[in-house]
Amino acid sequence: MSPAMPTHEAPVAALRIEGTCPECGAPFEAGLWDHSHRCEFCGSLLVSAREFGDAVFVVADMPVDPDPRLPIVRRAVEDFRSRLMPRAGVEGELELELPALLEGHVERHRAQLLESMHVVEALDFFAPYEIHEQTIVQGVLGRRRDAKESFIQCFRTEDLERRYDPSFNLRDVGLKIRGMGLQLVTQRHLELSGGRFLEVVPVGGDARPLAVRSRTRIRPGTQIISRIDAAWHERRILAYKHFTYTHVLNDGRDEHYLLDRQFGGVAAVLEPDEATAYRSLPTRPAASVLPRPEIAAIASECPNCGWELALAESERIAFCPTCRSAVEIAPKGLSRLAYGLGEATPQPGTEWLYLPFWSFPFRITTARGSCTRIWDWLEQISPQPAALAHREQDPAEARLYLPARHVHGTRELDDAFAALVAWASWRQPRLGGDRTTVVPGACMLGTEVDRRAAADLAPFALLALHDAQSTRRLNGRSFREAISGADLELGEAGLVALPVPLRNGRWCPGGGLRDVSAAALRSDVDAPRVTRSFGLRG
Repeated sequence: MSPAMPTHEAPVAALRIEGTCPECGAPFEAGLWDHSHRCEFCGSLLVSAREFGDAVFVVADMPVDPDPRLPIVRRAVEDFRSRLMPRAGVEGELELELPALLEGHVERHRAQLLESMHVVEALDFFAPYEIHEQTIVQGVLGRRRDAKESFIQCFRTEDLERRYDPSFNLRDVGLKIRGMGLQLVTQRHLELSGGRFLEVVPVGGDARPLAVRSRTRIRPGTQIISRIDAAWHERRILAYKHFTYTHVLNDGRDEHYLLDRQFGGVAAVLEPDEATAYRSLPTRPAASVLPRPEIAAIASECPNCGWELALAESERIAFCPTCRSAVEIAPKGLSRLAYGLGEATPQPGTEWLYLPFWSFPFRITTARGSCTRIWDWLEQISPQPAALAHREQDPAEARLYLPARHVHGTRELDDAFAALVAWASWRQPRLGGDRTTVVPGACMLGTEVDRRAAADLAPFALLALHDAQSTRRLNGRSFREAISGADLELGEAGLVALPVPLRNGRWCPGGGLRDVSAAALRSDVDAPRVTRSFGLRG
């Protein structure tokens, strides 16, 4: 895969929540899936008491006309315009009309409709949908120009399921609720609905697995030898879409319409019996339908030295800038966590960045035997000439290193993930326990990926350990036996901070690994990270 083919994702607007600080009562606004943030008034650290993505209800509500007649008139006017257009292009018996004259006819027709149409009744209600989002991870072994290559890639998929009673025909087949167009339910929505929410229809069965989509992103001309897939990050969001039932009198005729407030148009012309069903919708207390997110306020000082912690919204474990303690952030409070520290020797012109890793003791069992060392397993597959440049030590029981940062979602980030896994796991670096050995002025980044999520990526880390030369011996069968068919057992994870040297804003690991920019490793705002690949995440 050529590094010259970046994959860009369109930026999305952040989904925000509003609330009051439990400590001082001041209002706050935060990103929906931010793990933590700080109150601007009292300085308290605010942490989500549960994962918001599991029980947050949102509504698709694009700007719409306040008068329910306007979408109906707009639909009728466009139909009238389409019938007038042939007259503007026919010569002979039909008189030609200038575009300005046609628009004059259209405007007179619009005025007549608005004068003759009167709203008898307009009822807003909300219909439930379920948005299923996944981050798909793929490990690919391919062939290109008589050479093999292996790479890892991530991308997002989004599916929509209707969760209301199918007896209500909302004519929404093929319509799409995009996650990036969602907003949180506000008091204005609740006042509009009057408690009219279509009930959520349960889906039969304990699980509703959806097929993992295959969107392999490779260069033209690359032949796929084998591939492994998994849904690494997944969530289901219940979204209430805004509709309006409207009864109008048009020149004395009763007409019933269903307005789609997401698209600002007419969804359907209703029959009288359908109109009766919408007029008789029962009302329910909004609190029973829309539980609000919970926020807990905790101390924001390091539990070891009392220094105020500066935390990024997505970080779950931060490093104190003064005493270098690892501080785990949870709704119950802050707690210190033991970690290992990699050794680094200061070098002129080198900037050091300490990246967090989860290190796992492991056992790989294949048809050729069982291994507890990285190099034993790699040599079973094929020699690793390029990787040998990174080999520093070979302990009796090696550890598998997984980055604790969100380096996934674009080609540059996916390549950074593979490079970090291989660089750390090949080296098996020596760790020192003295936090005073941190290079002066170096930045220590906190963790964004927890232990369980890192363990889910371990099978793909096995693929990342193979250098470009070792993949020459792999074919589809040996790939599946050695990687996707291997039995990988992981032990208890440990936290490790390893120093990464940066020169001119880039990390150059060598050993056949691609260079990585510092923006891909840091939490830079302009770096497209996997959390931003979700439509509901800003």
